Amino acid sequence: MNGTSLFAFDAVADSYLVADQNKHLYLVSASDTGLTRTVLTTVDKTRQTVELTYKDVAATCISTQVSVFETTLDIGRVMLAADTLGAAQDMLDQAVDYAKQREQFNRPIASFQAVKHMCAEMAVISLEPCRAQWFGTAGMRYSAELP
Repeated sequence: MNGTSLFAFDAVADSYLVADQNKHLYLVSASDTGLTRTVLTTVDKTRQTVELTYKDVAATCISTQVSVFETTLDIGRVMLAADTLGAAQDMLDQAVDYAKQREQFNRPIASFQAVKHMCAEMAVISLEPCRAQWFGTAGMRYSAELP
């Protein structure tokens, strides 16, 4: 296999699932001497994103069926959406915890109505619609199919 993949997740993976232009899926070992990983600079600090460069890399064909490629891509998108939803929930939890600890005028700022409204707005307007969409569409579609 020869070529390049941009924005692959996990700079320290043992292997990578990659696709070609024909939507065939291959498994590539990270230890192959022809594989070069270049860490990319991104705003996402939760994972290292890499550029993979293949030069005569041995690749094991997993599937040549377009439907398998499309289902795999959909599942990957669902998992990334779930990961992002979890990160958003964690950020909200941290904001609420901070508001409970931070004091102004000898009172926790969480007791101020404006701060309560901001936290509620983050939960109700920003986070819950994302959760509902994930559960209502792709999340429920694939969660029933996963082992």
